[in-house]
Amino acid sequence: SNLHQTIRGQLKNSDRRRASGELADTYLFNLTAGTTVHFEATSAAFHTFLIVASPLGTTVEDDDGGGGTQSMIDYEVQTTGPHRVTVSSYRTGILGNYVLQVDGASRGVRTSGGVTAPAPSAPATP
Repeated sequence: SNLHQTIRGQLKNSDRRRASGELADTYLFNLTAGTTVHFEATSAAFHTFLIVASPLGTTVEDDDGGGGTQSMIDYEVQTTGPHRVTVSSYRTGILGNYVLQVDGASRGVRTSGGVTAPAPSAPATP
């Protein structure tokens, strides 16, 4: 798709925190079922963590699909409607600038702190 956008953001202490403690910024994109949208989060400052949540609440997460410390998700949209895309860090206590690249979605909207994306579930302990 020729719909390409670059969003520059920053994790800072005033941001919302995920349940697991990491700072997070969430963006809202209206996506259409049957399309594939490419999300990529990069930062020179920290190891990024990317979460895409569908209108039904199902999530896809990635912390190194972009190679190294970058996050990448090729998201196959199952449900038309607003999707929450959260950029966060892989560890707590991280601040810094990031870039979110989006291909194939109409322009997103930064959500207010009142809209929360679900925190990733903790890995099962053996």
